[in-house]
Amino acid sequence: MSTRKITKKKNGSWTVQFTFRNAKVLGKPVYWTVDPDELDEAEKLVRMYDQLLVQGIAHKDLIAMRDGTARRSGRGQADLPRLRNLVDSYLQRVHVTDADRQQLDETIGEIGDSPVSSLDYSWAQAWITDVLKRRRALTEGTIRKYVGALRRALDDAVRHKDIVANPFHSLPKNYAAYTDDDMAAVEAAGLSVKEGDKRLFRFSFDDINRIRTVLAGGYVPERKQRPLELEQPDAMRLMFEIGLETAMRMNELYRLRVGQCRFDQDTIFLKDTKNTSRNKRTRATSRNREVPMTDRAKQLLRDYIQRHDLPAQDMLLPWYAEYPDKKARQVERQRVTGMLSHRWKRVFMHAGCPHHTFHCVRHEATSRLYEATDLREAEIMEITGHSTKEAHDLYRHLRGSHLAKKIGVKSLAPHAQG
Repeated sequence: MSTRKITKKKNGSWTVQFTFRNAKVLGKPVYWTVDPDELDEAEKLVRMYDQLLVQGIAHKDLIAMRDGTARRSGRGQADLPRLRNLVDSYLQRVHVTDADRQQLDETIGEIGDSPVSSLDYSWAQAWITDVLKRRRALTEGTIRKYVGALRRALDDAVRHKDIVANPFHSLPKNYAAYTDDDMAAVEAAGLSVKEGDKRLFRFSFDDINRIRTVLAGGYVPERKQRPLELEQPDAMRLMFEIGLETAMRMNELYRLRVGQCRFDQDTIFLKDTKNTSRNKRTRATSRNREVPMTDRAKQLLRDYIQRHDLPAQDMLLPWYAEYPDKKARQVERQRVTGMLSHRWKRVFMHAGCPHHTFHCVRHEATSRLYEATDLREAEIMEITGHSTKEAHDLYRHLRGSHLAKKIGVKSLAPHAQG
């Protein structure tokens, strides 16, 4: 357990020195001096350090103070750890998605200086209410994405004994919903909450036919005077059709090289996919996967490659440039994803599908794998690259007409007794 000592200086100022003693865990006493303006935050940290010492665990901050490697402030005293330090450590240890990294970067820009000692339920609720809702007016779905990214980072901090508990696990189920007070604050700030996600994850047969006609430059909807003009329409058509045939993600499609289409094996070999696996040392690593090609997919790819005379080392689609630097690749992926998302939004709007995005193509293709094949769920998960059943279930939307055909009986009820 820790003890404290108040030291008064000749100029009238004073400091507090905490002493941590646990010979078995620390080996020697550890001293930490703080100024009065940091005392409240420091006391919260001291309680956490003491809780860990009772369990026989030395927090890494205590180890750093003992060994003289702790970060120092301008006064020569050990700095209080901040949220940004936890997130930086998480990003160094764990392979995260581009979306998570972008959301964490924005979050750290807003609240990165929060002391670790303040990371409790009240802090988490205040961030969601004051920043995500009342300042940024994000949709409920987007709020959950930001919270999810930071929750995963703090879970990592708990596993590495940087903090005792993750406050996001105490949030109520409907934490992202707007209360009347939230809505009043948003309106008072001159903002408005965007409508929630109304995407229809399946496309009707008519939807797909209209989209194909738009991509071919031949569909003019009501109140429009001319067809939609697209850059690289041939590449856009291939992207849509291969997405329907393979259930690949957008970034997997536009990062595909010609040589990854292995026609002799009827597969597309994908590298560095979104989902991760863990090696023997439990370090997260990117996962490769093979996606089977249908006969139609093979023919479409062969025709496109021949039409554009593409060698094996070239990118299949014309938008993405592969850089050797990891940070440059991340920036390039964000650029291409944003550009293509905007293009596909225009295509779907023009085709009369305003609530669809290109990601809905992946939902459609996954559902078709169930409706058009006899593959087992585990086999389809290998194709889609989902690492958990919970994630995979979100992509399965079976039509009632398909289920009715599978039932194939006139009645499920026993016949009435005459």
